[in-house]
Amino acid sequence: MIRVNGVLSLILIGIMSQISQAQEIGDTIVVLRETKMKRGQDVVQTLRAGEFFRVEDVDSTWLWVSAKNTGWIAKPDVSTPKHAVAYFSKRIEEVSDDVGACVARGNARLASRQIEEAIADYDEALRLDPKMIEALVSRANARAEMRQFEKALADLHQALGLDPHSVDALFLRGTLLAERGQFEKAAADLSECLGHCPGYAGAYRNRAGLWLETHDFERAFADADQATELDPRNSSAFSARGAALLGAGKVEEALVDLDESLNLDPNNRHAHIMRGHARCHKKEFQQSLVDLTAALKLHQDAPALVLRGDIRAELGEFEKAIADYTAALKLDPADMQALHSRSSAWLYERNYAKALADVSEVLRQYPNDVFARRRRAFIRAAAPDPKFRDGKQAVVDAMHACDLTQWKQPEAISVLAAGYAEIGDFAKAIEFESKAIKLATDKGLQQELTRTLELYKQRLPYRFESEDRAVIPTAGRAQAKPTTNRR
Repeated sequence: MIRVNGVLSLILIGIMSQISQAQEIGDTIVVLRETKMKRGQDVVQTLRAGEFFRVEDVDSTWLWVSAKNTGWIAKPDVSTPKHAVAYFSKRIEEVSDDVGACVARGNARLASRQIEEAIADYDEALRLDPKMIEALVSRANARAEMRQFEKALADLHQALGLDPHSVDALFLRGTLLAERGQFEKAAADLSECLGHCPGYAGAYRNRAGLWLETHDFERAFADADQATELDPRNSSAFSARGAALLGAGKVEEALVDLDESLNLDPNNRHAHIMRGHARCHKKEFQQSLVDLTAALKLHQDAPALVLRGDIRAELGEFEKAIADYTAALKLDPADMQALHSRSSAWLYERNYAKALADVSEVLRQYPNDVFARRRRAFIRAAAPDPKFRDGKQAVVDAMHACDLTQWKQPEAISVLAAGYAEIGDFAKAIEFESKAIKLATDKGLQQELTRTLELYKQRLPYRFESEDRAVIPTAGRAQAKPTTNRR
């Protein structure tokens, strides 16, 4: 039971009520005292002191938030994280063993990004009451924020040992397991969570994100659609549904949802990235560039930088593309797509040394990367500058690529032909180019390979030019990783 001094609490609530009136869409708020969440005249949930949320809509003195249910709560019952910390600190000063106030202050500190201090509050709450599930789940959330996943999962295991049906613990464990790629276990937890609490929009959103990761776009759409029904003011629900539609190839429908997502929250980074992908599919590269730049202003990560680099390459802005790929590699040196894409851009810039360096780095880490084998063989066989050509090594790389693709990929076989042409073995060049033509199903590729075959029949090697569009990756080819919310 939470114990507070009645008079002082009323004074504090009065002060905090005046502060709370400034809450706007996008603000983080902390519940100061037990409060009712309403939809119309119906009370759909009672919120505990210390729970915190993002404001999704404002109507006079009411705020729309999403918890296990979604609905309106009164402004006077909430405040900013900073003032909530002060409020609960006063309560702890009055009653030092107020376990509820310890957890509530920990939550307010977590909302303020004072994570270590929040954990200290949860530790104290658990010292006072070792079986307090709320403290265990909150500490798990804080530990997850610090990337201490094993400790976080241990807290949740303990919480579920105390109550196997704890919706909060099931939700958070499912979310963390999904973030770690344990999709089957994550789906089981989130499904059980929804079995106990069918109105939990956040669980539907996070399970939709899980299905997006596994490219199960039908189930992703179903869950995201349910989330938009339960919480029609939530930007993330619409961006998840838009991502599912895009994954299913329904680009125009996806754009409708992504536009709505950004209408609800112009700072939804995931929605900007997904709309950037959708616009790439429509070859609206300038507009896509605007979305990717907006996303990167909010937060920089390697995949978004690579995609923007690809878009800039499509637009012929190769120096800027290279800058994006380089920035991506500073954030994630193991990003193979950044190395692949940068090697393409270096070819356009006729910097064959750096193009070779990038594909060689890919092969140092992943010797069986087919594309890198092909690319390195291609440069060694057909670079305009002779100092970068090495026909024997081109044949070795191309042969490896053919073996990896079981001699079923016409592009790899064609590069092998180019390698043989470079060393003057035109009989083998003709043999393998002819084999590539027979395997090719795309008419454009067949025509290109046929023209190359004529070169070999004239005993001429193949030389590529930097204007060859085949060396540039196609923008918009990949899905962005969906975001999840642990609250």
